[in-house]
Amino acid sequence: MITNSLSKTRSSIIIFSLLLAVILVTLMMYVFKSSAEKKSVKKNLTSISVLQLQITNNNPKINLFGTIINPYITKLKSPINTYVDEVLVHTTEYVKQGKLLIKLNIEELHNDIELQKNKIQSINQKIALLDKNYEFDQQLLKAEKHKLKIAKKNVSRFEELQKKQAISKKQADDALFDLENSQLATINRQKEIDTHPIKKSELKHQLQQANNELDNLLLDLKRSNITSPIDGYITQINAAKGSKAEPGQTLIELHDNNKTEIRCQIPELYVSEIYQATKAKKITTGITEIYNTLYTLDLLNISAITRLNQGGADAIFRFKDNTPPLAIIGKTVKVQVTMPVIPNSYLIPLSAIYHDKFIYKISDSKLKSIKINILGIDYVNNKEYLIIKSSDLKPNDLILVSTLATANEGLPVKIVKTSKVKFST
Repeated sequence: MITNSLSKTRSSIIIFSLLLAVILVTLMMYVFKSSAEKKSVKKNLTSISVLQLQITNNNPKINLFGTIINPYITKLKSPINTYVDEVLVHTTEYVKQGKLLIKLNIEELHNDIELQKNKIQSINQKIALLDKNYEFDQQLLKAEKHKLKIAKKNVSRFEELQKKQAISKKQADDALFDLENSQLATINRQKEIDTHPIKKSELKHQLQQANNELDNLLLDLKRSNITSPIDGYITQINAAKGSKAEPGQTLIELHDNNKTEIRCQIPELYVSEIYQATKAKKITTGITEIYNTLYTLDLLNISAITRLNQGGADAIFRFKDNTPPLAIIGKTVKVQVTMPVIPNSYLIPLSAIYHDKFIYKISDSKLKSIKINILGIDYVNNKEYLIIKSSDLKPNDLILVSTLATANEGLPVKIVKTSKVKFST
């Protein structure tokens, strides 16, 4: 009995030991597997680079192509019919205001001026003679009126004497003839006096015309030396020494270099925004590079209409500080236009964009997709950035800037590099 009891006890101990061993082995296997899984998960985290967001006020920029133009062409014309004595400039030459460009032959003009002066002198002499005759006529009129009065008395007296037959009929007729002559002389003299203002007015009119003609001749003489009215570049010369110059013929063309402009087409997407900025008196600026020199531009105006199939509106930019050389008139150049400011926005690189309008924010070491509004492009230290806004973003958020083919919602990640947009100080 005792032997059987001991045998059963040993069996129980062995079974218990085996069960305990199985439990321990199972537990150790579970702990090892869990540890291995954790190590595997940690080992498989995707390494990424992120950008720390900074809220800023940004000016979007658009790149356009434009043509350099100068609509302010000055044409200098010949004032007289003559010949060219000398051409003192050449095409593309830069000239200052007042510089003598062309000399015209003025010998014939001098002759015309002398003839006109003689004509004026002759008219003045006629006026002086007319005034002198007027004074003389007034004196003669007084004498003739007195003579007429005597002739009238003689006729009355001779008529009485004839009735008394104291004189002959011939004497009476002679007295009447003297009266008629005296009356006619008085009437003619009065007419001379009465017409004096009209005759003098006509002579003064002739004098005024002659003086105007002289003024025109003197002006032609002054303009016979063709000088530059502005600072600018000679663009065309239509004259040579000895060539014929007719009145109104264009001899030289030049343009004001201070009014050189660039004509660009603003895409329809931005037209409304620029109109609103112009209405609010906000300045829209631009820059262009010509022969390795940067030039600053100001928006001068924007077209009120768009042509058929144009897809935008024409805009005119004028060089702000310095102007380019003549050689680039008509040249096509790239213009970077700075749009009105967008406040409280973020700058991100192009590599942060996924599926055209999404970015990934890092939240609890996982990727979280955020829908954004792309408002334009800006440049910082010659690097291109997108200007964005989103209600789901706040300053100092971290966003994915690495290019990941496996990027998706909830992907575990490990940040290995954090950067910020470096603004110029």
